[in-house]
Amino acid sequence: MFGRKRAMPDTSPHHQRLLELCGELFRDRRLLIASNRGPLEFYYDNGRLAARRGSGGVVTALAAVTEYVPAFWVAAALSD
Repeated sequence: MFGRKRAMPDTSPHHQRLLELCGELFRDRRLLIASNRGPLEFYYDNGRLAARRGSGGVVTALAAVTEYVPAFWVAAALSD
């Protein structure tokens, strides 16, 4: 899964209900995200391949979704 982890868990009733609903909906399923831009950007750092979190609004929004549901992310390569 992708997404950032919260420093402190949200224990509000709304958050708990969201977790319950996601658990019910995705009990036997995974979310498939298909986009042009993926959750990671790859680059070379001193000759070694490295990765960092992708930029952009789609990545930011959908990475947040993956905090709550299991997901596969398929994206197009924008460069070699």
